[in-house]
Amino acid sequence: MQRNLVEQAKSTYSYTTAYCAGQNSRDSLRMELSRLREFGRVLYVGAHPDDENNKLIAYLTKELFLETAYLSITRGEGGQNFIGAESGEELGVLRVQESLQARRIDGGKQFFTRAKDYGFSKNANQTMSIWGEQQLLEDMVYVIRYFQPDVIISRFSPEVTDRHGHHQASAILIKRAFDLAAKTEAFPDQLQQVEVFQAKQLLWNVYAEAGVKEIGGEIYPTAKQHPLFIPARNSVSNQCYAALAAASRNQHRCQAMASLATRSASFEYFEWIAGEPIAADGVFRFDANSHYTDTQQHFSEAVSEVGQAVKNDLADAELAKRLLDLLKLARRNKDDLRMQEKCDHITQLLIRVLGLEASLSLEQSTVCPGERVKLDLRMKKQTRLPIHLRGLTSTLDDYEVQDLAISLSASNEFTIQHVVSTKAGFACAPWLKAGSTTGRYLTTNVADVTMKTTVDQLTFNLHLDVLGELISIPLTVLAGRSNDLSFLKKTPVIVSPPVYGTFAQHSLLITNDKPANVELLLQSVSNEPTSGRVRLTTSNDLHVYPAYFDFTLQANEALPLSFSLQTANTDWTGEVGFEIAIGDMLYQDTAVKIDYPHIVQQHYFKPGRLKVAKSSVDIAVKKIAYIKSKDDTVAKALREIVAQVDVLDVTAFLTKDLQQYEAIVLGARLYNCAAGCNWHFDKKLRTYVEAGGVVIGQYNTDYDLDHPSVGPYAINLSANRITNAASSICFLQTHALLSYPNALHDRDFAGWSHDRALFIPTHWDSDFKPLIRSADNDGAAEDGLLLVAKKGKGYYVYTALSLFRQLPLAVPGAYRLFANMLSLRG
Repeated sequence: MQRNLVEQAKSTYSYTTAYCAGQNSRDSLRMELSRLREFGRVLYVGAHPDDENNKLIAYLTKELFLETAYLSITRGEGGQNFIGAESGEELGVLRVQESLQARRIDGGKQFFTRAKDYGFSKNANQTMSIWGEQQLLEDMVYVIRYFQPDVIISRFSPEVTDRHGHHQASAILIKRAFDLAAKTEAFPDQLQQVEVFQAKQLLWNVYAEAGVKEIGGEIYPTAKQHPLFIPARNSVSNQCYAALAAASRNQHRCQAMASLATRSASFEYFEWIAGEPIAADGVFRFDANSHYTDTQQHFSEAVSEVGQAVKNDLADAELAKRLLDLLKLARRNKDDLRMQEKCDHITQLLIRVLGLEASLSLEQSTVCPGERVKLDLRMKKQTRLPIHLRGLTSTLDDYEVQDLAISLSASNEFTIQHVVSTKAGFACAPWLKAGSTTGRYLTTNVADVTMKTTVDQLTFNLHLDVLGELISIPLTVLAGRSNDLSFLKKTPVIVSPPVYGTFAQHSLLITNDKPANVELLLQSVSNEPTSGRVRLTTSNDLHVYPAYFDFTLQANEALPLSFSLQTANTDWTGEVGFEIAIGDMLYQDTAVKIDYPHIVQQHYFKPGRLKVAKSSVDIAVKKIAYIKSKDDTVAKALREIVAQVDVLDVTAFLTKDLQQYEAIVLGARLYNCAAGCNWHFDKKLRTYVEAGGVVIGQYNTDYDLDHPSVGPYAINLSANRITNAASSICFLQTHALLSYPNALHDRDFAGWSHDRALFIPTHWDSDFKPLIRSADNDGAAEDGLLLVAKKGKGYYVYTALSLFRQLPLAVPGAYRLFANMLSLRG
């Protein structure tokens, strides 16, 4: 029963895409053997990917040698993105990969649940109702039963309120899951795969108010908060724990994490929540290794003997033989999950000691179902011990090559003929496959949302015989050809439809009765000519011309197509998709590629959709400038209503003649993200405004500011938000911005998504006039959502409204409001 789960888990957090011998220092081997010797486990729990305590995880894994995992309830889909344009579910995919990079540094493992970060939440009850309390408990109980932690640590307290409802909700839920995991009546269907399990202790890792964003955080402990001393450096490797933690935390680059290492000893503090009490002497100790089974104790003693032999300079060949003996010992205990996972750990150590390198590569980065490909298998070994290649099996289908007996030399190259299964599904992140609600992903398989962390990739298991003992190595096929196994372009090969489509824009706004054009790019990934027919799919209210295109694409050819859309309805909102018919198959897929230097590329497919709306939007300007931060999706959206939108960075803005522009828009979070937003920048904006121009500032956060202001005129931000996107709107006064050239009404604030406003100003220059008021259901009224000030001959507008979310979704009212802001005139 549990052995199958171990096999399932191997690709989730244990193996990388290729095997290299790497550095084989004795200190490193001793540390790994110390980890192999211990059976204790710790599960750390937080709400978001960057809520972990990286220094503590590094200390637990590298000093105490405890198997440590971080359970992030969400994938951080509602966070900001300071490095690119990904948002929502795509941002979640990016943040999963950043989490994996962090764990590779601090030594931990990674789990998630089906919960989505749907945005800021003001209290835990609201959070749990949107997430689905029972569904999340099912996932958390599954992780506890699978991982079997001795100690569970919560980043947050179930009793202490936090300004983000997700935080406290994560603590409340893990406290309930702590008890439920041990009860047979709780989620009994899981017991076909995992066993009930009772962790010994549940603790709160106490932090200061700023502690979540720092490494550790300085606190003033009370009597019930017990200290754990963390030395400055690791006792074996001499690595600085603060430096390790900083390197790990800094992998969350899309969240602008930039932690500095304080290279000194420190304390972490813990408060008891449930389970066994903390020792009466007040000194905190991790007692995660005190209850070994007899078999585990015997195995631990055997590992200690190998460790002592390494300390005495045991030769690599003899060390490999001792590791094989350990592997045989671990394999005898098939019903012990922890022992079975030791097999995986021993295999990785064996690969290092044998100096074994292996890679599978393919020239192309995509393959299609039914396609015949030639894979290059390259293997090297440094040991003189005999190793035989016994077989190769695909994890995608039933392809296998068995009963081989190829003796490996120092360097080996093989060509593998492979036909991709016609039943192979297209690449997708497993947790995305069944769709989602506002608060969670839909799934029929808990393992898909808790354990799987990468997009589906072309992967094989390599079977080797080392001195009569079989070991298996999963290898992800990488794109590229190279004689150097260190090439590792981090471009996994994926399965793709033969042709996919991409809309040229995120959304489309139809502003009159004339046809609007939609550009669709067809891309072939087949190595052969492909013929078919493509049409747009939508409701009967929207007329499409032409009805379809017939096409023939040569190998890897791209073909741009143009459709026109028209509707007689005055107001219309909906979606447009497409269908690509090739033979008797229909494809509706568009490609998503997430690629940054610090992560493994994620390339997958999802249904292609275009948000479309028709509404009357008048505008009095033709040429504007948009000063970009990290995301220019608003600039692209504004091209739906403005004839010319010039996108400038801060450097270009400072040298530009601004008199050619009728208005200037500052990108969302510009003062947080862009270097150069200083007093020179603000002075040029003031000069432009006072000469008769219009400047529109979008929201910034109240932290990560290098410059004390968030615009050319004084505004003080707060952390206040209105999380209810449907909150009622009250117009505070008559103003041209609310009436020209579009008369705004309540309906213009309907159909908004995610939230209403964020980081709302609470104080401002006396020249500013607040124009609208709104409030959350349980919050005080906020007047700082839309501020306008007449300065000289022009206007400065600052809005905390989440227009940056609404425009890419083609929300008509957001366009009408933005058109009015741009059209302000003295």
